Amino acid sequence: MNKTLEFNIKQISLCVFLVPALLLCTPNFSVAVIIFCVLSSLYCLIKNRQGYLKLNSFDWLCLFILSTYLISNIPVAIVDWGNFRYFKGGARLLLCIPIYLMLINILNMDRINCIFKHLTFGVIFGSIATLGVALYQYIILNEVRVGGFLYSINFGYLSCSLAFLALCLMKSEQSKSWLFFSFISASIATILTLTRGAIFAIPLLLMLICVVRYKQLSMKKVVSLLSLLAIVGLGLYYSSTDIQRRVAENAKEFAHLESGQIAKAPSAGGRIELWKTAYQAFVRSPIIGMTFSQRVNLNQELYREHETTHWVTTVERAHAHSQYFEMLASTGILGVISFVTILFLPIFMFFHHYKKTNSLVGYVGGIFVAGFAIFGLTEVLLTANLIGAFYGFFLAIFLAIMRVEKYGQNEEKIEGTLVQ
Repeated sequence: MNKTLEFNIKQISLCVFLVPALLLCTPNFSVAVIIFCVLSSLYCLIKNRQGYLKLNSFDWLCLFILSTYLISNIPVAIVDWGNFRYFKGGARLLLCIPIYLMLINILNMDRINCIFKHLTFGVIFGSIATLGVALYQYIILNEVRVGGFLYSINFGYLSCSLAFLALCLMKSEQSKSWLFFSFISASIATILTLTRGAIFAIPLLLMLICVVRYKQLSMKKVVSLLSLLAIVGLGLYYSSTDIQRRVAENAKEFAHLESGQIAKAPSAGGRIELWKTAYQAFVRSPIIGMTFSQRVNLNQELYREHETTHWVTTVERAHAHSQYFEMLASTGILGVISFVTILFLPIFMFFHHYKKTNSLVGYVGGIFVAGFAIFGLTEVLLTANLIGAFYGFFLAIFLAIMRVEKYGQNEEKIEGTLVQ
């Protein structure tokens, strides 16, 4: 059994390295790694099923977190029978449950340190490779908005997530210089996507880090980091006409929004109109939400009533361009419960654990989930294949590590110092 456990931890450690390392420099190779990890976890659970199903109340809460997104979509999927698109986001989180169940049975403090070591190397490699892809597209291919193998929006969110994984992992004693370089690299890649939701998340997450770690961070460190980011940002702005044009477009859009001319702000204004129509879908069907076809019909009705512009009627499946409004419109009150459970509840759990123990996983996990909570304001990101799999994979891993730190492996308290 010990040889089997050692083999399992080597597998999961390799996957933890490969997922961020291959995330944005390959076409969905990270998803293949996650699928392999899920399948190997299932095999491990089936082979050792008699000893692997001892769950406590914390475990059941984590299983609820990983399954509630899919569960919330069951009623509307029944109404719109045969359309499995409703399960796209929730299925990826649900499939990561075997990873959680395997980890809570094989992890101890030494193995947790091994996981973080591999994560550190994976984030460093992935961040630098991401910058390489971004610079190649921007400088060699003359792309206005870099996007790697994805859309620029999704590339931006994942780049930003890599950046803050790197910054948070600096709390450990390993490879601090390389991690800081990785943070700058992934941040530059984020900016080159010109994705506003990802770029605006950078200062918001930095402020959150300052709040969470206000006792440990000196004013000198905070000012130095902000100054460096300002220098990098200004350098990119003055060296790129594309970035200057994007900033000017944003300023013009916000001026139109401020004057009430939503139709003249096609990007930000369009999102606001989609949020309005999604809210109307919730008002008209607050329990289980509306099907995609019902929402499309509602958008056409609102246009005929001069409540929205014609552009809203052209949006496929009445896509809400917000994780929150999409779940509100499609799953009603169940969607509210779902996004609170898959985003805000883990944030609270991780930061509460960090406050009590100063554990690395509480800090890294909290900022990781908070990033996705911010990204979700302007995009339905968890239905995207790579993003949903990436989020579910690391959410399952961070929850499992927190569980072992709190309660120990197989209900036995693990002696030793928590990961610092």
